Amino acid sequence: MTRRFHCDRCGACCLQLSRFGDLYAFLDDGSGVCRHYDREKRACTIYAQRPLLCRVEDGYRTWFADIPYERYLRGVREGCRQLRRSLRAARRGEGGDSGKQI
Repeated sequence: MTRRFHCDRCGACCLQLSRFGDLYAFLDDGSGVCRHYDREKRACTIYAQRPLLCRVEDGYRTWFADIPYERYLRGVREGCRQLRRSLRAARRGEGGDSGKQI
């Protein structure tokens, strides 16, 4: 792996777990938000020990090593962009495609 994924910890993924389907259900606090996400601090309370599903590089090595890393990163970055757009739309009250799985 030449480049690493930079997570700016915006929380867009943590705030929209339902977009990932049942895979992340064990993290859901019942409102579609990760139970480890501190809404006030806008941060993961277990970031250093977060589940494998939440770790981009480790997830690549575990599940996606058969595709080029740069291709994987493009997909992850596009997923982040979609999540951010959805979150912005929801905050503006537009709804958008906030329920659509990515």
